[in-house]
Amino acid sequence: RRATEVPLDIMRTVRAWSTSDYLAHHGSRIARSDAGVSAAFARAAVDGASLNVYINAADGRPRKALRVREEASAIASTTRERCDELFDFVVKEVS
Repeated sequence: RRATEVPLDIMRTVRAWSTSDYLAHHGSRIARSDAGVSAAFARAAVDGASLNVYINAADGRPRKALRVREEASAIASTTRERCDELFDFVVKEVS
């Protein structure tokens, strides 16, 4: 059970959009680049944690494993989309 809960908790926690998004849109050029780095790290953390959820869920009960994988997939999808949008915005702003 803990084998999926810890990485899933990491995925839930990584969603720190408000600060990074605010810095990207209203901060100095230096703060904007930091927001881009934050987006890149957030995406990497969620992608890595999702791999751990998927592999560890395979060893669990089928019904719970499905629920856990679905939650992980939803978080990963949303995180990738928001991180990519934020990163692309920052690249345009600091280039």
